[in-house]
Amino acid sequence: MAVSVAGPLPETLAMLLEEFFRQHVDQKLAPKTVERYHEQAACLDRDLLNMPIAEIMPLHLSREWNRLLESGGHHRRTKAPRPLSAKTVRNIAGVASSAFARAVNIWFNNCSSCPSSGSGVDDLNLAHSRRRLERHSNSDRQEGRPCSSSDRALESRY
Repeated sequence: MAVSVAGPLPETLAMLLEEFFRQHVDQKLAPKTVERYHEQAACLDRDLLNMPIAEIMPLHLSREWNRLLESGGHHRRTKAPRPLSAKTVRNIAGVASSAFARAVNIWFNNCSSCPSSGSGVDDLNLAHSRRRLERHSNSDRQEGRPCSSSDRALESRY
């Protein structure tokens, strides 16, 4: 199903996942990976999927991960609820996280009111890294503390 370039932005988590699948998963990933992503997204609670994206807070996601750990699956024969493994819940969280991350990146890249001239998430991470390096330069070095390996890696980048 094709969506117009000027189509509306996703408003709910379900719409976000649908867009993520259409734009990325279904087109760029291996068939078995696509199948698994769809299976994992189907485990998410309908109430969470119908929530507006802007209203979803970490607490909502934490509650969902706990629900999945307690009774997110079902027995094949009886269909009675059963717990999902921690690894399965991490995989489901990974699908949701990937959809959110992709959306945030797209929105930041297209945001004209963002202070970083629409530069995107990578530049926000870059700015954070630079601030960290500046803090290290200004405080730790004056006090003679050695650099951590992550700070040396930052120095080599800039």
